[in-house]
Amino acid sequence: MATRKTAKIPKEFEEIKKALVGDRAHCAVIALAAITKLPPKQVQEALAAAGRKIGRGTYTWTTQRALALLGYSVEKASRDWIQEMIASYPEPHNMLKNVTTHHPRRFKSAWSGQPDMLLFTSGHVAAYVDGKVVDYSVKRSLQITEVWWVEKIA
Repeated sequence: MATRKTAKIPKEFEEIKKALVGDRAHCAVIALAAITKLPPKQVQEALAAAGRKIGRGTYTWTTQRALALLGYSVEKASRDWIQEMIASYPEPHNMLKNVTTHHPRRFKSAWSGQPDMLLFTSGHVAAYVDGKVVDYSVKRSLQITEVWWVEKIA
């Protein structure tokens, strides 16, 4: 996996991470705090109420349950959406087979106008908020396996 040396880790990520001292494997806490714009401790409590143990990873069903507790709904993107996103990339990149966490930065025009979403990779989740990936993985090319659009329930 290549590291993108020119990419900068967003300050929002660093700020959320500072609030979670003592918690490890907290990618879901950071992603949910970024996408909901709620305080990290409140998100951490919602995840705990949904079944997450502090310092442990988070199952996707726990993430979805915590979002519901916080008043958010989830719509999962189809594989067709991922293929349409790839098709919108400039040539020759529109022939790729997968989307990565680096692509929103690399293909800004294709990703502009996309709603806020959670980007799931193998054993990790990142948030795409306001046109950028709020996560350390912005400097990596982690293959996205699932995409969730997250919306506040009215």
